[in-house]
Amino acid sequence: MSAIALGAILNIVGLILTLGFLVVVSSLAGLADQDEADVTTQIAGKNASEAATNPAENSVPSNAERKPENNILDFILNVVTSKLLSGLAALVAILSVAYGGYRWLLKRRSRESETQTVNGPQTNIEGDVHGPVLSGQFQGPVTFEQSAPPPPHTPIQKPSRVQHFTGREGELASLLADLQPGRVVTLCGPGGIGKITLAAEAIWTLAPESDPPERFPDGIIFHTFYHQPQSALALEAIARAYGEDPRPSPAEAARRALSGRCALIVLDGAEAADDLDAVLAVAGDCGVLITSRRHQDAPAEWKDLPPLPLEKAVQLLEAWGGDFATDEATTSRICELLGRLPLAIFLAGRYMAERRQQASDYLDWLETTPLDALDLGERQHKSVPLLMERSLEQVAEQSQAALGVAGILALEPFDSQLVAIGLDVDQQHANHFLGELVDYGMLLRPDASYQVTHSLLHTYARERLVPVHEALSRLAEHYTVFAREESELGLSGYARLDSHRAHILSLQSACLAAGEWSDVRRLTWAINDYLDLQGHWTDRGAAVEMGLEAARADGSRRDEGAFLNFLGLTKAALGDPRRAIEFYEQQLDIAREIGDRRGEGADLYNISLSLEKLGKRVQAIKCAKTALQIYEQIESPYAEHVWMQLDEWQEK
Repeated sequence: MSAIALGAILNIVGLILTLGFLVVVSSLAGLADQDEADVTTQIAGKNASEAATNPAENSVPSNAERKPENNILDFILNVVTSKLLSGLAALVAILSVAYGGYRWLLKRRSRESETQTVNGPQTNIEGDVHGPVLSGQFQGPVTFEQSAPPPPHTPIQKPSRVQHFTGREGELASLLADLQPGRVVTLCGPGGIGKITLAAEAIWTLAPESDPPERFPDGIIFHTFYHQPQSALALEAIARAYGEDPRPSPAEAARRALSGRCALIVLDGAEAADDLDAVLAVAGDCGVLITSRRHQDAPAEWKDLPPLPLEKAVQLLEAWGGDFATDEATTSRICELLGRLPLAIFLAGRYMAERRQQASDYLDWLETTPLDALDLGERQHKSVPLLMERSLEQVAEQSQAALGVAGILALEPFDSQLVAIGLDVDQQHANHFLGELVDYGMLLRPDASYQVTHSLLHTYARERLVPVHEALSRLAEHYTVFAREESELGLSGYARLDSHRAHILSLQSACLAAGEWSDVRRLTWAINDYLDLQGHWTDRGAAVEMGLEAARADGSRRDEGAFLNFLGLTKAALGDPRRAIEFYEQQLDIAREIGDRRGEGADLYNISLSLEKLGKRVQAIKCAKTALQIYEQIESPYAEHVWMQLDEWQEK
């Protein structure tokens, strides 16, 4: 029998016993009072009774005829019995009231559970209880440790500034004049033309220090869509920049964050965004700066960024090539062949400086390539991959592999330790291989970390330098262990995971593309708790969807069911109960198929909570009752939580 059923029975029995004992006690107390009165009267009239006629010898003696000490003993016995019975009845009544109070306290604790914290496994029931979906290891009506949103502050998020900014003085002045509150400006042009370089220069001009610019007193927010195209991520980033919880949806949270504020929002790589309009819809009175390779991404006015003027292009090549790029005629010809594209000129200059190759020799090679036969637009498109191949031919094979590892990570700074793990070498050798890539301009090293120079180079590395599966597996194993260990530490571990989140998701995507199903599944389990408890629900949805695809490909029905459950919880957290029910129902079929009673109960209860959110109280109660029956049959401790929820719904 479950604890809930036993408690209910005890409660009913206690009430019945209380009423019964009160009746008995009342009767006994009355008899005791009457006996006391009789004894007093008859003792006082003893002498008079003796003078009267004696009754027959075989008659039963009356109370008056008994000895006084017997009457006193009877009186004392009656009084004591009455008191004991009254005390017992009071005890039962107290226990009954205490049980009712216990129920009330449980309800109150459940409603106020946000004040309690506990470290534990992944959420698998909507609401406050957490536990693995197929294990039934529920923790009771408490919630897990989660960092509170930071207090509102003024964000100043600025992209990196290039070392040599030249040839864009006119465009910079025009852009600075256009950046105004309530206005959207779009910079268009091919990859490598310098859009983000110009945007960064404008931002640093407006805010050279850590203070917000005068025209945008609420700060600067920078977001890139490259390799993270979900508009929901941009909306979450906006909300979090001002300490807003991204619920009930990222769009509503971002709208709250920007309400009454005037900030500059910079959106890089809009051609990769899945829904740019959703982000622009919350901008309000903020200024917006967009960079894109396509005109159709411009919501209103746009500016085409042209190639560098030839004179400025030559100056840039001379700045990077140094003493090896001094002949103006030769450098002019090189710049023309490279389409006067700043990124291509940067790579050419770094190559000449590193190889100590004169510009004339570099030009001899360049003229053997197809670039001379291409028009300006095609040169801009083809030049960067061509120069990448040329540079990679000069570095060691392990350095090429190191760039491949960088390609499977996110377009964010990374530590050489990750490359060392991927290549199975020590960190000293990893730094040497990465150093070669820095020398040729394929990587930057602004501090102790490394970063791929440009999104075009990152795409090249990800698509053409795919590491062997052993490298993927080593990195997946590293991050699986790392995520589990850090999650066990709570908030301090979550902070460290924040700086690796993008890399883990990028690695998971690379493993999925390579068909490394087990690695994808393990990574999903390792980061799911952290993403949920820290409120990274868009990232959580993306991670679990990858895990679901891998589970189906790998034939793992248990993981498939668990990941469907997680997707349902994610949709519920983001305010989409209808979509949540769709995932729960899919998982319910799997739970019944594989005989997972705990999972079946969890799904039924989650469905009931989503039905309640949709205003379908009757259906919610019916579903929750079925869940409660399952929990009572398997003696799950979670039955009490479901019972209390049902009690609350039925009281309303």
